[in-house]
Amino acid sequence: MIEATLAMMEAGEMPRVEEVARRAGVQKSSIYRRWETIGGLVFEAVGMKARLTMPLPDTGSCQDDLRTYLASMVAFHRSDFGRLVTRLIVDVPEAVRREFWRARLDAASILLKRGQARGEVAQGLDVRLATEMLIAPLYFRALVSAEEVVPELADTISGLVLSGAAS
Repeated sequence: MIEATLAMMEAGEMPRVEEVARRAGVQKSSIYRRWETIGGLVFEAVGMKARLTMPLPDTGSCQDDLRTYLASMVAFHRSDFGRLVTRLIVDVPEAVRREFWRARLDAASILLKRGQARGEVAQGLDVRLATEMLIAPLYFRALVSAEEVVPELADTISGLVLSGAAS
């Protein structure tokens, strides 16, 4: 079901329960038993793809890790798949949306915690807030202002956040 959902999304198609079930060779009820809504299935699939295609970098430098991670997020937002996900996020149930954001924030916070362990980031830093500051500009552009998510954002955002977070 996950694979069928991803295949549809990668082809630019909006996943529908009937079509996902047909492609996966299962009954619609199988989808609804595991996920309450198509949104739940979609965002589990997106999370799986993100873990595979946007691994957390570990270069030994917090600055480089943040820049690399944000560059992968920028590339995601510039892709057809990423634009489809962005359109879908506003229409999913609140619990699915919360889990989507939690997963993004938890992953990115690891980079700042590594920076703290290496002495590159202040120990007293509010990691959650700094992580939100890293990710929010990308989603603001994608969801609110409709401004283009340009590649230069990765360097700009990571530099701004890290300059305020440095030890």
